[in-house]
Amino acid sequence: MVSVWWRSRTARGFVRPVLGLALILVSMPLTRPGPAANVPGQSATRLPDGRVLLIGGLGSAGPMMAATLWDPRTGARVSLPVGLEHARAWHTATLHPDGSVLIRGGVGATGDVVGAVERFHPAAQVFETLAEDAPAR
Repeated sequence: MVSVWWRSRTARGFVRPVLGLALILVSMPLTRPGPAANVPGQSATRLPDGRVLLIGGLGSAGPMMAATLWDPRTGARVSLPVGLEHARAWHTATLHPDGSVLIRGGVGATGDVVGAVERFHPAAQVFETLAEDAPAR
């Protein structure tokens, strides 16, 4: 009987043939740290360079303005010094072909839908307000 030892980016273990079937035993997952604990209402947008932009969400005091860049390759997290201009949770964050991220909608600090549209520029790591959406009827 032959056993084969293997190791991948996420786990290691060995394969042992048993009665014509491959029995796979896995031990010790080799995972990198993920983004901060799941934050309800937070968006996660993968940027062209592989990093993930984590913005907004619902904190203990309500919707947040926080912005973090997380690199899944290294596990590094960097809180941006300047976050959203408008606190929001449950919003959309859409990657555009130029690499910027358009942020729209969501629930704001007052409990109403956020009308401001913002854009994140990854190169400068800044947010700018573009416009106000028309109120819903």
